[in-house]
Amino acid sequence: MKRIVPETIISALMNKNIIIRSNGKLIRDYLHVNDAANAYFLLMKKLSDFQENLRIYNVGSKYNLSVLDLVKMILNIINNKKTKIIVKNYSKNEIKFQKLNYNKITKELKWQQKINMNEGLKNTIDWYKERLNSLKLKFTINKI
Repeated sequence: MKRIVPETIISALMNKNIIIRSNGKLIRDYLHVNDAANAYFLLMKKLSDFQENLRIYNVGSKYNLSVLDLVKMILNIINNKKTKIIVKNYSKNEIKFQKLNYNKITKELKWQQKINMNEGLKNTIDWYKERLNSLKLKFTINKI
């Protein structure tokens, strides 16, 4: 998979098998794009308001899941019991556990993660549902 969340959602919505390129046990931080954008905005504002030099911050998440747990969570939210998870384990040299320490950005910029994992996934799934349906409709109309 190129990106685990969109590829999993699209595959699940289309009832296609989900192929995981790792062993599925890798632990990662998962952060909604709006929380990441908020962190970048706060950083930009701080740098422009105070004319400070470049600062480096980690933007991490309190949600640390294995790839398999994330995929299962998405399938559960979609209520898809048909799609199979296929573990290919192509990538042998990946970091097994990756968690970013985001204390600095929390302390200095008062940034905090606002979107919880379930809410973020549900919103993202809904976004894909709307677009997949319109793409299917366009394909059907063009085919006639």
